[in-house]
Amino acid sequence: MADYVPVGMGCARSTRGGEYLVVEYGEPLIGCNICEWFFIYDADGVPLNQSQPAMLGSAGSLYPNNEGYTQVSKQLDLHQPKIQHAPRPRPLDVEGPSLRGQGDNASAAEPN
Repeated sequence: MADYVPVGMGCARSTRGGEYLVVEYGEPLIGCNICEWFFIYDADGVPLNQSQPAMLGSAGSLYPNNEGYTQVSKQLDLHQPKIQHAPRPRPLDVEGPSLRGQGDNASAAEPN
């Protein structure tokens, strides 16, 4: 999961009154429809579920391993949170002005 970043989060409450943070992880910048994982964190910031292996299924039909999330969510009897997603940066937001428009052109790095 080291290659993934938080892309959204929401607060969840159990029927017993406990409050938890649910974080959705995905690929940086572009996100991914087939690779979004959910983790539940307690009030101390400790993750309550795992996602190993990260993907389930076979080569043609991979999907994120959210089995741990589903199991813990049921154990805690959590209400499904509304996930708030952070805006995804556009490529121009990520590229610095010195890199913009240079692409793979090697001569762009040479002085005039």
